[in-house]
Amino acid sequence: MAGVEVVGNKVYTEERLRKEIRIVVGAPLSRSVVRADVDRLRTLYAREGYIDAEVNPSIVDLPKKDGDEQVRVLFTVKNEGDKVYVNRIVVNGVTGSAAAQQTKREAIARSSALVEGELLRADRINEAERALYATDAFSQVTIHSETSRGGERGIRKRDVINRR
Repeated sequence: MAGVEVVGNKVYTEERLRKEIRIVVGAPLSRSVVRADVDRLRTLYAREGYIDAEVNPSIVDLPKKDGDEQVRVLFTVKNEGDKVYVNRIVVNGVTGSAAAQQTKREAIARSSALVEGELLRADRINEAERALYATDAFSQVTIHSETSRGGERGIRKRDVINRR
């Protein structure tokens, strides 16, 4: 391993991103370490609301040095975009009368780690899923986000959909 490079990043400095990278320059290439580094970089972005950020690795062959093959790992960051906020929480799949459905939806929304108006963070989505499963009221929980219509200029919001 001759080197590591990060390109395309604007939100975080290369120095900050390198703190997440565990590849050891001078050591043999480990594809599993590269994959783990990609996961760590994506997680960093997602924790701070940049849920659309992509990190793609590539391995660049370099000229041999003292008979040893040399490579450089290049991490390309794409679609950092803006931070994404929770616009509203939509709960589907509840049963009962209209009043019972509304009560259930409100209870589910209250138990969620996701809050309208706050950053949409990957760790909070995972936490919300765990909390809903922990109630034993759900055999399956699917949380995903959809782009909201309207909103303030320059602020990206998503509706968070809980399906039961």
